[in-house]
Amino acid sequence: MILVLVVMTWAIALALGAGLIVQPELGGGVRVSGETTPTDFVTAVYAGGSSLSIVGSSNFSTHTAPMKVFFLLNAVIGTSVISLTLTYLMQVYGALQQRNTLGLQLYLLSGETGDAAELIARLFPEGNLSAGYSILSEAASRMTQAKEAHHFYPVLCYYRFREPFYSV
Repeated sequence: MILVLVVMTWAIALALGAGLIVQPELGGGVRVSGETTPTDFVTAVYAGGSSLSIVGSSNFSTHTAPMKVFFLLNAVIGTSVISLTLTYLMQVYGALQQRNTLGLQLYLLSGETGDAAELIARLFPEGNLSAGYSILSEAASRMTQAKEAHHFYPVLCYYRFREPFYSV
């Protein structure tokens, strides 16, 4: 919910900002094709918001050089923000999946008890230290990666699951 709200806030702020710039130009530098151009703020936000994508989905057209440059820059900014946001979301979900995999791996290694003593006993049966060394080393490496993911994406702290085996 937090990530969706952040994306929506960015999109609304960009559309409102573009609307503030476009409104004084409605009817002059920005016009509706073949009709009288409304000059209200909602129309300006719609024209500015629809220019945030390269495709453009409105019937507004630019008639001055500054507005043409503005709509071009607005499309580049909108596309960049959308691309960066989607990339961020994919990185967060990738880090979340790695963290959950680590939690489940440790849970299964402990014989589905979640007990650290049981984990050590299963990794090193009868005092044989070489048996579980590589498994423990891999788990330590994954734990370091999970810790660093939390530094890069603090929003991961808000993702909690009811199943105890997902908590590292």
